[in-house]
Amino acid sequence: MIDVSTVGLFLYFTYPIVLISISIYITLTNEATAESFFFANKNVSYVVLGISFFSTAIISPYLFGLTQRGHNLGVPYIYGVTSIAAILIMRQWIAPKFLELGIKTLPEFFELRFGKANRLFVSILYLIANVFIRMLIILIIGNLFINMISNLDSYYSILFFIIITCLYLLIGGMQTEIYLNSIHAIFITLAVAGLTSWIFLQGAEYPHELSKVIATSTLSNVTVDKLTWLEFGLGLPIMGFWFWTADQIVVQKILCAPNTAVIKKASLFTIFFQAVPILISILPGLLVMNIVPPTSSENVLKIFLSEDTLPVGLRGGILIALAAILMSSVAGVFISTTSIITYDFYSPRHPNASGRKLVLVGRLTIIALLICSIIVTPIAQTLDFNFCCKLFGAFVYIFTIVSALFLAGLLRIDIKPLSALLTLTLATSLALIKFLIELFSSDNSAGSEVLYLIARFDFLEFSIFIFLFSFAAVFVFNKIQWIHHASGRIRKFAQTFLLKAGYKKTFTNHQL
Repeated sequence: MIDVSTVGLFLYFTYPIVLISISIYITLTNEATAESFFFANKNVSYVVLGISFFSTAIISPYLFGLTQRGHNLGVPYIYGVTSIAAILIMRQWIAPKFLELGIKTLPEFFELRFGKANRLFVSILYLIANVFIRMLIILIIGNLFINMISNLDSYYSILFFIIITCLYLLIGGMQTEIYLNSIHAIFITLAVAGLTSWIFLQGAEYPHELSKVIATSTLSNVTVDKLTWLEFGLGLPIMGFWFWTADQIVVQKILCAPNTAVIKKASLFTIFFQAVPILISILPGLLVMNIVPPTSSENVLKIFLSEDTLPVGLRGGILIALAAILMSSVAGVFISTTSIITYDFYSPRHPNASGRKLVLVGRLTIIALLICSIIVTPIAQTLDFNFCCKLFGAFVYIFTIVSALFLAGLLRIDIKPLSALLTLTLATSLALIKFLIELFSSDNSAGSEVLYLIARFDFLEFSIFIFLFSFAAVFVFNKIQWIHHASGRIRKFAQTFLLKAGYKKTFTNHQL
């Protein structure tokens, strides 16, 4: 019998070493340039790009949110439909626009559309979301799963995988990340597909539970865990639109394509595999919830992943898949954050910097992120799944605001920079207030009933509200005459301030 403590652990630690070897081989004959380090030489085939899109989708916080939010197969159905719709929008409309503009990051689009101040605002939002929210979610989930599956020290295991990820990113940047992502996808798919198969084979032992899941999976019965039709019809599509068109991780992969033809083929490739995340990522979780005794999500996983429930060999496969998920997730956060630091903060202040210097800045940023991760990891070990869900809500609020402004910028060309900046400021303030109330008002006795009701306002419902608010506010501000008069003076003041801070370029507001 395969022992998870021998073969599984051997592969668990050997797998990263193999990745380092592959990354060295990929970059052995090519010197790292800015083009290769950040955009994989813009020479990625549609197969590799499609698999990389798919890999990013199955380890995204978006999917985590759906899994912890729904307890019925209606959620995966809607997820599949909205994902395909969002990919088609990205394929036909967004990706060609990005390649035509020649942008390096999504915040750069905000400069072209709304001016430099908005670019800086969005860049800061992305940094906060990636470093302090997205990374913390990854560390919390990684810590919980390592403790559930094995007796390994989760602190040193997580640090080991973060260091390995940093090593292969330091070697080749995006050029290695996008290819190694394909390898991660294979291991994740095999492990969780095996888990799904094993669960279905238990149908004879759990006939009532499995039949109950199947019975509740029809589209006529999708009122799931208080999930309303408004959340289905608007909340999930908003999340899908952000993920496939305005998430810097996906945007950077789009920018690795040599032309729109490759993007279109890769998108079709990804659409073909959209059924896979549903089957291997959401479905097992839903089935597990019905197989084991009803309890909290965390306790369900502890029971299910224990030695008494899962075969040892399958637990070993899940352990390897966990390593792949951790490294793939960390790599996506690190490389996207590195691009923002390099192209949104360093490059505007040093427009004549050589490609070698940009690569150096990128590598130093990766090292800085590694240090931040080492500091944050002990904190993540003290946090539980419920806190992780609250962090996910804050994550959704930030990018719902960004996606609303992004959509407004695509639809209209006459929006004033100050209108966009006021909208970003006000909407972000509202999202911060909601998160703080959610964080500190855990029960009705802790504060007023109003604060309690705001805290209990579901994250999907609030994301719909903040999206509609942001989308409407930017047009309302745009119609107020005093803003038009003040815009020029504030624009001149901001431009002077930014030039003194070292930025060489002036404000731009290209008509897109």
